Amino acid sequence: MGKTAQPRLILSPCGSSILTYRCGDDLRRLFSRHANAKRMEDVPSEDAPVIRDHIDKRRREVSRLSINDISPLSAELNAIGKIYAGKLDDRNRDQHILICTDTWIGEEAAGIVKVWLERQGLTVQLDRKMGLQTVSPADFQLAMSELVRWCHETLPGYRENGYRIVFNLTGGFKAVIGFLQTLGMFYAHECVYIFESSGALLSLPSLSVESSDNAEVAKHLKEFRRLALGLPVGRDAIKNIPSTLWMEVGEERALSPWGELVWNRSREAIYESTLLDPVTPHVVFAEGFRESTADITGNRMAILNEKLDRLAVYIENRMERNDSSLDFKRLASDPCPPSTHEIDVWTGKGAKRIFGHFTDHRKRTFVVDRVDKHL
Repeated sequence: MGKTAQPRLILSPCGSSILTYRCGDDLRRLFSRHANAKRMEDVPSEDAPVIRDHIDKRRREVSRLSINDISPLSAELNAIGKIYAGKLDDRNRDQHILICTDTWIGEEAAGIVKVWLERQGLTVQLDRKMGLQTVSPADFQLAMSELVRWCHETLPGYRENGYRIVFNLTGGFKAVIGFLQTLGMFYAHECVYIFESSGALLSLPSLSVESSDNAEVAKHLKEFRRLALGLPVGRDAIKNIPSTLWMEVGEERALSPWGELVWNRSREAIYESTLLDPVTPHVVFAEGFRESTADITGNRMAILNEKLDRLAVYIENRMERNDSSLDFKRLASDPCPPSTHEIDVWTGKGAKRIFGHFTDHRKRTFVVDRVDKHL
């Protein structure tokens, strides 16, 4: 890939190859048997010390290896070495993120990779994704949904700061690699692999993907909003939404990983375009509320819609936890009846508040009166 002045963010899912390469069959069986153990303490006392000793030994073995010597031991490092053409001084301001499973062995393996890269002078983060393991399909689905949210919240910031985003899809579990390959179409500049027959690095550029599923979001907007906010949605309410976009977890329903991806790519334009109706019957707009938002557009309209969503979650959940971003609080000395409470929308220049009141003493329905400057 050669030397470039543009910094890169290189995301690598990590497997356990650095631990299992050239180890005996008995040890390999131990790793397989306890692959999904979350902590060392979850492994039987007769097996844990054997695995622990091997991990410590392998960490010592690889600590002083060169990139050429360590590449056969680690699928992830094999590809990273080829990204740098074997010259790790070609690193500019590159950042590395290692994604590991929610397991003891997975984190230990990724930790060895992290320490080795840091010794080469690279900047590395290790991210253990909760629920990312192979024993529970439901937990795995939730972990993939969380990975979509993480990509949506994290990677655009790197793009805006001039980073080239590279998904290194040589290591890790096949299911994770396959899903990241799809995410890479939306969030990466390129995905790289080791081409097995030659050992060469294969680079695939991202594709421009337009999904017909976006139309489903517009058609079932309230249901998508409730699913994204973690609010209850009945089966009948989503029976006409394609099953690829939602999943059942016990008695509850949530966005599937693909649903998260579609929602995140549709949401910004929707939230900026217009004031959205309340997503819960426990929040209603007063007659003049829409008029008070007439001069709000673009990003600030999106912020207002997001605040109203957070308010909906707070009220529908019986105000069990005050979202700090709302700063929902009672007004002192009754300055602007009928409003009794205020909520932050944005601060600084042109700061605005939402003002509203409850309809009864049980506080089950909140009326949003107006958006106005702070008192």
